Amino acid sequence: MSTNTLLSRITMDGNPREPTAQPGRPEFVQGSSKPAWARKRKRAAGEDAVDVPPEKQPLHTPWLSDIGDLPCPGKEERLHREIVAFERYILPTPHEQRLRLSVTKRIENVLRRRFHDGDVCVYGSVSTGTCLPTGDIDIVVTTPSIQSPESKKSALFQLRSMLQRDGVAAGVQVNTHARVPVLNFVTTPATGAFNVDVTINGAEGVQAIALVKGYLASMPALRPLLLVLKALLEMHGLGSAATGGLSSYAATCMLISFLQLNPTKRPPDFVDKPLENEALGYLLIDFLQYYANDFPYDTSAVSVTEKALIPKEEKQWGKSILAVQCLIHEDNNIAKGTGKVRHIREVFKDAAVNLELAQSKQAENSILGKILGLPQEVNPPRNRHDELH
Repeated sequence: MSTNTLLSRITMDGNPREPTAQPGRPEFVQGSSKPAWARKRKRAAGEDAVDVPPEKQPLHTPWLSDIGDLPCPGKEERLHREIVAFERYILPTPHEQRLRLSVTKRIENVLRRRFHDGDVCVYGSVSTGTCLPTGDIDIVVTTPSIQSPESKKSALFQLRSMLQRDGVAAGVQVNTHARVPVLNFVTTPATGAFNVDVTINGAEGVQAIALVKGYLASMPALRPLLLVLKALLEMHGLGSAATGGLSSYAATCMLISFLQLNPTKRPPDFVDKPLENEALGYLLIDFLQYYANDFPYDTSAVSVTEKALIPKEEKQWGKSILAVQCLIHEDNNIAKGTGKVRHIREVFKDAAVNLELAQSKQAENSILGKILGLPQEVNPPRNRHDELH
């Protein structure tokens, strides 16, 4: 999974600037293995490439234009309004949803030609409405005709050839060394350049869809906070378990558990009615501090099912730095592959400190931008998506 970054046509002081490309809402950018600030800027003629460090790049906060001019009683309330605006900004547009649906159906048709007896399902963040604009499309084929590991690998290689012949896929790879063998590819530019993962006979993700949707419906703070959390992890290259980061599934469960436990003992209405109480800012800071400093990583595991922390040794998860119980199979630690826990905690700690130190006196300054400041020199895929019909 490539690290994604955001682009804005908003200057650091929140004022619009003249667009340099076709109009369209900018977004996360895919197709790079590094954050934008780690890549080399474009060179002028005769100029050597130069690495531009993060602190010298202009930062952008495109959601600022959507928060209005109403006065805020405090920093946390201002942060709340930015989180709400960020959610509106970052969720896929109707056009992007149609484009994603169109390419997904095309892929599904190819899969069904290979597996006449199989069920093809989309799962993960796309299915629950919590994906970032360039979030992966996760697809699983459930079929009784594929049982052994070797037959599964062979079928994935067959699918690779079929998808390439169809013309929907580019850069197709079969990862046979993953815990679950997976077919990874990017759809062609003409179909949106979406990242796609295809697996065979892994129904756990599909079974979790209804449960996650239930929590999203009953916890109004979950979706906006989750989108901010995922954006923060992606910005630091920590949003994929495949590279030692935190999977979307594990992040979702950690956030649900935090809202269940309310470890900082905020008023119940902060969790139950966060929009009416403008409480998302308080909850975001609390979440970051909790998992940066207070969560007992050595002894405890996250359990949404139990609505409590459970002993790691009870599940024989003592060797895992982070343990998060699966919503479906309770003996499965879905954070087992998260090896960069120390880095994740550092990101959470730095973000919490930056938010605590932020000032809200100047309305043109972004508080959320203290942790989600976005560099300018990235390409806007949403403009490209707008050109696709």
